[in-house]
Amino acid sequence: MYPDGLPVEVQVLQDRDVVLTELFQEQWLAENWARAYADRLRRQGWQDVAA
Repeated sequence: MYPDGLPVEVQVLQDRDVVLTELFQEQWLAENWARAYADRLRRQGWQDVAA
């Protein structure tokens, strides 16, 4: 997530590739979306890895 200004940009990476970019007008919207997206991936069997 890049919250340095508006809009706030959230990037989803797979390996080193950006597979999805979403823009939000508020940081709290970006954080909520990112949390929900991560939860959905975990329910599908994806796992977190160290960056």
